[in-house]
Amino acid sequence: MAARIEVVQGPDAGWRFTVWAGEVRVGRGAGHQVKLSDPALGDGHLQVRFKAGGYLVTNQMAHPIFLDGQLLAP
Repeated sequence: MAARIEVVQGPDAGWRFTVWAGEVRVGRGAGHQVKLSDPALGDGHLQVRFKAGGYLVTNQMAHPIFLDGQLLAP
C-alpha cells in the first residue's frame, strides 16, 4: 500500500510524491528526502514512516498540515 503526498498550496502546488515503504522526511532543508521550495515551510519537516502495514505521519512544521482533509496537529 502506497501513501501519496500532494502539495495543494504555495509555489510547489500540484507536486506529488508516492511513498512505498520506509521513511521519508519532507521539508526545505538538508537531510530531507523530499525537498520543497516554499520559504514559508521554515526549518521543520513532515515525516511519513511505513509502520505495521500503515503509515505514521508526524508534523514537525510550524504551520498547519492536512492529512486526508483533516488538520494534523504539530
